[in-house]
Amino acid sequence: LFPNSPCQRCGRYSKMARRLCSWYTKLPYLRQGLLGNNIERRQLSFLPESCQMSGTDKRKEFSEQKLLGYSPKEIYTVVADINRYKDFLPWCKESLIVKERPGQCIAKLAVGFPPLVEKYTSLVIMKPYSLLRSISTDGKLFSHLETTWKIHPGPNFPTGHTSIIHISTIFEFHSIFYASLGTPIFEEVAKTLAQAFEARCHKLYGPDHLKTRRTQHLNISHTNS
Repeated sequence: LFPNSPCQRCGRYSKMARRLCSWYTKLPYLRQGLLGNNIERRQLSFLPESCQMSGTDKRKEFSEQKLLGYSPKEIYTVVADINRYKDFLPWCKESLIVKERPGQCIAKLAVGFPPLVEKYTSLVIMKPYSLLRSISTDGKLFSHLETTWKIHPGPNFPTGHTSIIHISTIFEFHSIFYASLGTPIFEEVAKTLAQAFEARCHKLYGPDHLKTRRTQHLNISHTNS
């Protein structure tokens, strides 16, 4: 669909290729904007966070596991609120559910940063409080884009419920050329996905009680020492 070499007649790359090149040079600044300054990473000894990126030249897969101090219902409610994505995901420019029925919906989204914004339609399969899978195959940049959220109840603490979340993202570019330019950018989007939703939970439900509990424990230890 998209050529991975210059035009044989004029020697120029397509407009999409030039946009990707421009976006690629801005990666360090985009990365800083995605990560933000107010989101703290943490690891818990009994359930280490894990992140992994793998794949071929055109197809990439990213997975992440985290333990959060919010209930499965709270996390699922945020993830399933697709119409609000544009309000709290920095790379989401449009998000609208256009058709809905029990267990699934059709949503139109636009993701990216100017000058490159990818618009696509997703089939979203939903199982309340435990699963959400979004699949798109009609993008101009991607031939396949799939994101899956699996949410499981975690161990309970005196301070509240917890959830174990597993996120996997699969994206396949139309050509190796676009993959070589676009992969570093979309890797950053995939790696910061959980953090963006965690920040949304913080705004709606208050601080992650696991983080608060850990901070209190460290303060007590410091006082006793």
